[in-house]
Amino acid sequence: MIKPDDKGFWNPEHFLPMLQIRTKSQGLQPFRLWDHQKILAAACMQAYANKKWLVHLKPRQEGSSTFFTGVAYQHAAFRTGCQVAIIGHKKKTAKSLAEIANRFWKSTPPSIRPK
Repeated sequence: MIKPDDKGFWNPEHFLPMLQIRTKSQGLQPFRLWDHQKILAAACMQAYANKKWLVHLKPRQEGSSTFFTGVAYQHAAFRTGCQVAIIGHKKKTAKSLAEIANRFWKSTPPSIRPK
């Protein structure tokens, strides 16, 4: 398990697999990144290194909302003074993303879960 002071902690490829997602067919499962999510993780790391913003124009149903909710959760939970907003074009979408963030908190390993 990776911890907040470990070198690779801020790499989404290392952090997100510690969390759980709800799949359509198998219920709660570890967050295994798909290939295109690994590309997003690499883009996040490049944005961090270059101190730049990252913009992602997304299609539907590719898992990027779940991916970026996980990245937002990580920052809100483990960076002092960091605040995030979850915004959806419909109230139902925003509620669903908030539920994902809450699930991420619940599935964070207890030894590193923020209180």
